[in-house]
Amino acid sequence: MDVECRTKGFDVAGGWVGNLKKIKGIYWCRFKADKKEHHRTTGEALLPKAQKWLADFRESLTAIKEDRAPAPTVQALLDEWERCHPGPDSESHVDRVKRDFRLYLLPEFGSTPADQITAPDILRIRRTFLAGTTDKGRRHTKQGANNMHRHFRLVWRWAIEEKLLTEMPWKIKGLRVQRKPRFTLPADSVDEFLAVIDRARNPHVGISVRAQLYMGLRESESLHLRYEWFTPDFSGYTPGKWIEGEFRSKGGEAVVLPIPPHFQAMLRDTLGDRQAPYVGFVIPAPDGLPHRGQFSRKAVFRAGTKCGVVNLTPHRLRATCATLLARQGVPVTEIQALLRHKHIETTMRYIETNFVATMAAQKILFEPEGTKKGTRRPGGIFKRWILKVLTETERGSHNP
Repeated sequence: MDVECRTKGFDVAGGWVGNLKKIKGIYWCRFKADKKEHHRTTGEALLPKAQKWLADFRESLTAIKEDRAPAPTVQALLDEWERCHPGPDSESHVDRVKRDFRLYLLPEFGSTPADQITAPDILRIRRTFLAGTTDKGRRHTKQGANNMHRHFRLVWRWAIEEKLLTEMPWKIKGLRVQRKPRFTLPADSVDEFLAVIDRARNPHVGISVRAQLYMGLRESESLHLRYEWFTPDFSGYTPGKWIEGEFRSKGGEAVVLPIPPHFQAMLRDTLGDRQAPYVGFVIPAPDGLPHRGQFSRKAVFRAGTKCGVVNLTPHRLRATCATLLARQGVPVTEIQALLRHKHIETTMRYIETNFVATMAAQKILFEPEGTKKGTRRPGGIFKRWILKVLTETERGSHNP
């Protein structure tokens, strides 16, 4: 016989018996089916009716599962994702996703239904990844493991959106990664840096690097510079990439970016004897196509080393552009528009802080009094005033 007891204002009859529990005179059910927990009211006040409702509900869930199309295997899921992602997505992005699947997931789980992959399976793959090495013999990093995890999650979430899966069968947290110091090019080193860049064997390097440094372009966008995307007077440019004979930009925007006057002159010089209308790539490779990725990497690395900035990469030129503009007082919203970021938090990660203003203030406020007789500095006055205020406060005589 159930014994009625009152808990936090609810009339509770005993505990959970047969996945049922009476709360405020109505039976509730709670059970797990197909890796999903169900917790709902039966709407019945009598135990036999509640048991019958629960049995019917379980039977309906079984019928839905039997009518549902079987989940695709992991290999079939990847093939379908690749088939539905031509064109707009970066080829390198698709290749990276396929590579992670091919090396770490498909060998063991290629024929496994995608809805049967569990969190322990993904964690085991991650541990195997971290224990391995790259082609150059370097240990895999936590950041690489997080990238692999994001690629797996990307395909599964796409499958849920396309109704190929009903729910995410696994969930794990990414690894915490220690951020490394990232440096930008100082303003007083820009001229020296560009002088070294201009000594590169290929003059196209100088144009590509200036487009990244002056306009905040990505390296791939600087290599895809086309004459028809400039304004007639070369004062503005709409960045994008030439893919399959048409203009495409990251995010689908078409933003006209300003060009510094001295860079405009350099771009006009590339026209030579051409006649309007001007079309084609500004700095094409010998085959007439854009230069391949990492075209300016070695030159940027060497020039950065000459200027005392180690491990400088082309993408850090984009951060250098954002940082130098911020130090000149350009609003962060305008920098965001220049870099074409969706979220301002992304822009803030590009703007590096060197604490120049902070150090200047510290020097004024906290520098000790001069050693020469009769010399007093603002720091000493500030400290004496602070000590006076604190002393008077302790005595209870200070009235702010």
